[in-house]
Amino acid sequence: MSEADGDLTVYWRDENEDGRGDVVFNSTDGPHAVDGRRLLYHAFSVVKMGDKPEDKTLLDELEDRGFDLKTISFSISRKVRVET
Repeated sequence: MSEADGDLTVYWRDENEDGRGDVVFNSTDGPHAVDGRRLLYHAFSVVKMGDKPEDKTLLDELEDRGFDLKTISFSISRKVRVET
């Protein structure tokens, strides 16, 4: 996956530091990269899909509905700013 400066991406990596695969949240936003990764992690893995305690996160819901998280791919780029 090719990433430009300021891109936020989500994808599957077959092997991480502990030898298992997992969803990766990435940002190429220079000094704000940590904030970008935190935003993606929060949206995909923390926020529940409803108000009840038993409600699930987006990733959990996708997996429960039979989606293969190993195929997840999401990216978004910053708007190009036009100087006036």
